[in-house]
Amino acid sequence: LGGIQGGSGAIVDCVNEGNITVNSTANNSVVGGLAGFHSGAFKLQNSVNTGNVVCNVPLSAGGVGGMTGNIGNAAHAEGVIANNTINCIVKAAEGTCGVGMVCGHFNGNSKTIYFGSADEPLKIGGSLQIGETVTVIDVTNVMDPAVLGNHCSNYSASAHLYNCVLAQQLN
Repeated sequence: LGGIQGGSGAIVDCVNEGNITVNSTANNSVVGGLAGFHSGAFKLQNSVNTGNVVCNVPLSAGGVGGMTGNIGNAAHAEGVIANNTINCIVKAAEGTCGVGMVCGHFNGNSKTIYFGSADEPLKIGGSLQIGETVTVIDVTNVMDPAVLGNHCSNYSASAHLYNCVLAQQLN
């Protein structure tokens, strides 16, 4: 389930302002502010999510993300995922495996995926809540993989490369 699309395909110059709430009991659901699932090196550029992404049930195999709930194990060159703004609340039930401001779950870690670039970083703001623990995004954690998305075993610091800056916080 995604604010723009559920499955994989190009997302360019799109805006989601709608809140998304999941109450599904399927523990492998994926939900993202722009895309539920994204892969195949499709462009994900110049888009904005300000809609909150909330999952009220624990997911052991799915993903909850401000940009995408799940990203496939396909190489994404620098610039393919770029210049997006994610400024929302991402909230997941305690026990959810994959949660992040950018990406909830990675399908693998054998391919390099760039999230933003030096010239076109991702702009991240809002907050991340897992259970009762809330992390407000600020200059001290905007590049922290624990906030951006590494809560599952498939995260790899050498394969999942972030270039993010702080977005202006919403009131």
